[in-house]
Amino acid sequence: MSMFRGTLRGIWAMALTLSSTVALANVENGITVVGKATLEQAPDQFTVVLTLEQRTRIITKAKAKIDQQTQLLTRAIKAMGVEDEHITSTNLQLVPIYPRQDNHPHRVYIEDDVNERESAVAISVNKPNKAKSDIAFDIRRQVSVQLSDVQDYEKLLDKALKIGVTRISPVQSGIRNADKLYQQALSRAVANAKAKAQRLASNLGVTLGAVKSLSEHAYRAPGQVMMAAESFDMARKAKSYSGTDQITAEVTVTFGLKSN
Repeated sequence: MSMFRGTLRGIWAMALTLSSTVALANVENGITVVGKATLEQAPDQFTVVLTLEQRTRIITKAKAKIDQQTQLLTRAIKAMGVEDEHITSTNLQLVPIYPRQDNHPHRVYIEDDVNERESAVAISVNKPNKAKSDIAFDIRRQVSVQLSDVQDYEKLLDKALKIGVTRISPVQSGIRNADKLYQQALSRAVANAKAKAQRLASNLGVTLGAVKSLSEHAYRAPGQVMMAAESFDMARKAKSYSGTDQITAEVTVTFGLKSN
């Protein structure tokens, strides 16, 4: 009996020793928390891409037409108060359009008006059409415009429609000082992580120590599609929405812990 009690005391002592060792190890390893912060701001820049295009077999004539339209469009945009640095245009794009050829020139078809009672069946042979040697070209140029006021978007549509722009891209909203706002959000994320770590340390009965490691999560500048339209008929009927953009920062911090 005394031997059993001695063994039991030894087991309890070992358990207490292991518990103290684990607690000490946890204090030495520290505590890891994730801090987050989000800032919201109304967008203050709006990017629109306008496309001018012509389909023709005479390249020089179509190019002259698009060049003229580009000049008129640029003047109209500048008249709205948009600076030169916020207007960019691509080089002329040329896409050949080859004539369509019949891949089954000798296919046999049954005539639609054949009388079922007739013993003979009327048939017709599809004769190949003489392929045209002329090749057409799609010629296009894109003009990108950055607006500071969403209300200017509808004004731009009216001007572009009169000039002959045929297509627009989805409108992208953004924030000009996004990097500066992100730095503010980053500071708040670190403060959030520290506050969380302090609460956890207090609940554990230990004291928060120095920072052991800190990692910043990947960050992408905010961007929001406001409106998508393939033609100006759709764009003119649509409404403009600004809303708000969010800038989020996130960090992972490991703090050391000290026993009280």
